[in-house]
Amino acid sequence: KAAAMAVEYLVSLGHRSIAYVGDCSYESRYVGYSDALIRGSLPIRYPLIYPTHQTEAEGYEAMRAIVRAGEATAAFCANDISAVGALRALSEMKPRPDIAVVAIDNIDLAQQTRPLLTTIDIPREDMAHMAVEVLMDRLARGLLGHHAATSGKKGHKRQQGRPARHGRLCPTPMVKRV
Repeated sequence: KAAAMAVEYLVSLGHRSIAYVGDCSYESRYVGYSDALIRGSLPIRYPLIYPTHQTEAEGYEAMRAIVRAGEATAAFCANDISAVGALRALSEMKPRPDIAVVAIDNIDLAQQTRPLLTTIDIPREDMAHMAVEVLMDRLARGLLGHHAATSGKKGHKRQQGRPARHGRLCPTPMVKRV
């Protein structure tokens, strides 16, 4: 819901070309992004989707690529740390590109960015509860092997979806058309 809220906010500001920066395999924030675009009668434009491991460095590189492509007027980052990297990339460019950035998490670092990051607060207890639910669901469906649950390495590779940048796969969003 938070991802959809963030994208709907950007749409309400008049943005029609919104990039996505973040993980897009089994990622609810990616689905929320896609669903909000559909509800806003906007197309899902795959060249505007930048799969990352949601790190500051990859947020930085994704924003540089977004600016080079010259299509997006806004970016939804799946987490604040990616958005911090994206804002840093924008701040280093002269003149600074006029691209809005919105994210989710409301981490302390988000309050130290210039300009301030627009972020959706997710209560930490709710995040922990959701993380446990997702892990339990993935274990129940056999998407994580014993190895993955203990070492943090993925035990399952998704073999469908469209090829994404850096050789990773980006699934077609599973959203309902309204």
